[in-house]
Amino acid sequence: MKNYFLALFTLTTLVIFSCKSEKEDVNTEVEITDTIASGPTEKLINYEGVYKGVFPCEKGDCKNVEMEIKLLPNHGYVYSTKRTGVDKMALKTTGVFEFEKDGTIIVLPEIADAPNGYLLEDGKIVRLDRNKNKITTADSAKFVLNKEK
Repeated sequence: MKNYFLALFTLTTLVIFSCKSEKEDVNTEVEITDTIASGPTEKLINYEGVYKGVFPCEKGDCKNVEMEIKLLPNHGYVYSTKRTGVDKMALKTTGVFEFEKDGTIIVLPEIADAPNGYLLEDGKIVRLDRNKNKITTADSAKFVLNKEK
């Protein structure tokens, strides 16, 4: 009986120590990029980041609108506007953006009271008109949000 317990103890000890787990350091940071069609070729655009700019006020009740759009992984976004001289705090909307057309345009579906289409370019996004066309007036340069570094 003594030999039985000794053998059982030895076998249990071997099983416990053979199941020892080793931890490995794994780098979980991954740079996420989307493949965007750009005519006949494809290029990679890292769209994630914070884009800021100042747009002209469309409603005439303010001088400018401070804009910020944060594009997040998995197509999430935070849209922030603050009318200069009117709003004390920025108004924020969150949601999930969609790619449209050839993959260079994103749409913020939760934004209904303003144009919600943006053209992705390297280091910036350009607001489009309500029909999702590029603004071609003399003020077109005022509708650009630059990516923060």
